[in-house]
Parts: sequence; structure tokens; C-alpha cells
Amino acid sequence: MLRVAAAMAVLLLGGAAVDGDAAAGKRKGGKRGKVVRVERPKFGGGGLIRTCQMSGASVATCYGRPPVLGDVGIVIDTAVMYGEARVVSVTPVNDTCNNITSWTVTVESSNAQVAQLSYGAILLIDYTASPQARSVPVGGQVPIPGARVGEYGYLGVDSDGDTDADLYVSAYTCDAAGNVIGYGQGHVGYCMGYWVGDQSSWTLLRTDVVRSC
Repeated sequence: MLRVAAAMAVLLLGGAAVDGDAAAGKRKGGKRGKVVRVERPKFGGGGLIRTCQMSGASVATCYGRPPVLGDVGIVIDTAVMYGEARVVSVTPVNDTCNNITSWTVTVESSNAQVAQLSYGAILLIDYTASPQARSVPVGGQVPIPGARVGEYGYLGVDSDGDTDADLYVSAYTCDAAGNVIGYGQGHVGYCMGYWVGDQSSWTLLRTDVVRSC
């Protein structure tokens, strides 16, 4: 039985997408207020939402599809949107089977708030959000959209400040095609599902397969 804290260290990264094309985050219909788009640089990630865990003001660990040099993302935590940061280096992290299980990236920012990052801040790349965007808890507070066996919530993002998750990232043990399998049953690795929507309706953008030993 996987637990969130233990699984994330092994699982998140790498991968091939097996389910749909990723798109930038959505805007909720009927909501008012300014919504801003983080512009992608010329050689950016092509609209694929990617998520990274910040560990200080300039280093992050990224999961699923990797960022590329020049990508610009927004940095948030549960209380603050700190501002934008640009990816200046990307280094793969391999397991003992030579699978890429994560990516270490360095970022730079002209925003002084980014230098004041709290523990648990998130770098979001290619996602639409307002200045009120925050990360939100998903461990039991938000029903898992896919409800697959062994699936659990990894990350939730409120894009517009209404406290409801609009982006949800889930994870589960899977095979190369993204099918759910039990841990140790010939698994290829783990899958990460990227969902957009609200508490009543979710759309799966893509599933990244993360190979591991």
C-alpha cells in the first residue's frame, strides 16, 4: 500500500503521456476578476502543465513531463502567489535502473518575493491563474477524480481564489499503458493524472507514465 509521502519520492517524473493532449489550465465560467496568463517563451513547453516542488528560492524538483530551458512559471503556496520564475537549467535524476524518475531544475526570478519562499511552495508551468492562485490540500479533502484503485491526490491548485481546486494531480501504480496494477505486480512505475474542473466535474488532460525500478 503506497503512502503519499513515501511514493512521491520514488515516483513522480519522467514520462510519456498516454492519455490526451495537455492544455493550459482553464478559466471557470461565470467568475469575475482578472485572470492572467503566464506567457510561454519561444522555446517553452507547448502548453503542457508541469508541476515542481520548490526547495528554496532557486531549486525545484519536477515531476512527470520535464520543463525546458526558458520556461516561465508561477510560484505559489497555500497562502501566497510569489510571482514568476524562469527555468535556467534542467538535470535528469536517474534510479538504479537508469530510469529518469525526476528532474532537478534551477530557476531565477526578478521578483523579490520569490527569495522569501516558504516550505512547500510549488512551481507551475503553463497554467492559467489569477493573482489569487494558491495550492490547496487534496489528501481526503477533495474526492479523487479518477477514483482508480490505489490512486491518491498529490497536488491541488485553486486558480482564482475561491478555495476550490481547479487543477488536480493524482498518482497511482501503473503499467506502460497507464493501466492500474498492484504494487510489485510487474509494474513499470507510476502514473500521474492531470485534471482540470471543479468539485462536481473533472476533465482528464493527460496521464504521464513515470518508469522506476
